[in-house]
Amino acid sequence: MIELKCDKCGKKMDIAMYLEAGEIIKRKTCVVNFRFERFVKDVPIDGFNCPLSFPHETTLDICPDCQEQIIKDILGVLPWVEGK
Repeated sequence: MIELKCDKCGKKMDIAMYLEAGEIIKRKTCVVNFRFERFVKDVPIDGFNCPLSFPHETTLDICPDCQEQIIKDILGVLPWVEGK
């Protein structure tokens, strides 16, 4: 049995089950994908200074309550009625 927990608060989350091609497929819900780049100091390349960046990609399982809190922290308010 797969137990899915929120990566932020540790609360247990449900896993959605779908029927595809006659098989029950379990899928994680509340998956958030992040992609960001970290820039380091300029690196000389052929006589020019170019910023060097390292791309990062990560996937987190974040429950709806934590997602709301993150959005509220960023925007100051939620763009919808809280809890909906």
